Parts: sequence; structure tokens; C-alpha cells
Amino acid sequence: MNTQISILLLMTPLACSDGDVDQTLTPRLSDNEQTAHMVANEMNMNFKRPEDAVAAGYGEASPCLEGLGSHYVDFAAFLDDTIDLSHPETLRYAPNEDDENKLIAVEYSILTVFPKPEPLLGQEWVGPASTGIEGIPPIWFVTISVRNNPDGIFATYNPSVACRGPGVALARLTCVDDPTGL
Repeated sequence: MNTQISILLLMTPLACSDGDVDQTLTPRLSDNEQTAHMVANEMNMNFKRPEDAVAAGYGEASPCLEGLGSHYVDFAAFLDDTIDLSHPETLRYAPNEDDENKLIAVEYSILTVFPKPEPLLGQEWVGPASTGIEGIPPIWFVTISVRNNPDGIFATYNPSVACRGPGVALARLTCVDDPTGL
């Protein structure tokens, strides 16, 4: 089976609002990083809270895990062989400093029964990795951080993410000309 990758460039300019996502793109970012920032902005607008994910058909698939957050999965998208940047297979949430669960990352996944896809936004797929779900084969995945990740926008783990209550989770992003914000 051929894996289809649909890349939707989200070019709508966004104004800084509540400090949740870095809205500024700079020429210091690669084209792939700029696209990842646009995806992060769009996903944050549409799926800011777990309730938004549930309303869109995602189901909670894991408790909050240190460095990863809670996983909400669209199982229909998860089981197909397509990748669509406008519809990630997994949304990850964790508590912010106000103890409100907020979107921290999105993941694009493909089951290992399909061939490993070509790089996504210049990123090699991580895996194969176990899903921890009985009957579901391991997956290949690529992560885009929506919240501040000191390890970079494509890092799987975020050392800023904790699940232990208010004040210990996420750094807020700034709306300044700083590409290190994600």
C-alpha cells in the first residue's frame, strides 16, 4: 500500500493572543520548521483542550505520562495508511501552570504493517514503537510540539511536561521574534 501524505500549508497569519503558542515565524527557521510552527498554531486553535479533542472524535488512550502528557487518539485515522497534517492521529495534553490540561504536541503515526513513510517535514519517522494497545501493531511516528520544548519542535519527549499538578508543567511560549520558543 502506498502511504499518502497530505501537507496543508496553514498560511493564515495569526496574532499573538494568550501566549500559548509562538505566533511569530522568522527567516532563521527552515521551511520545515516554519510549516511545523503553522501546524502547531492551527492545532492549538482547534484542539486547545481535551474536550475539543473528544468533540472531534478523539478518545483518551493513556493517562498523563511524564515528558509526554496524556494521549488522545483518533482511532480511524490511526488505523488508515494516510498522513494529513491537518488531522494528526494523536493529540497530547498536559497540565499547565494553572493546572489546566492544554495541548502540548501532535503526533502523526503509521502502523508498521505499512512501509515506513518518506520523511515528514524533513524528519525521519521514530520507531517502530509499541502502542501499548493489545492487537495494535507497533507504529512509526513524528511529533510536532505545540508548547515550548527545549529539545526542539520535533522532539518526542518534552522535559518541561510534568503530570504532578499546578506549577510544574509547561513553560508558556512568548510572542517574540525567537525561534527557540518551540
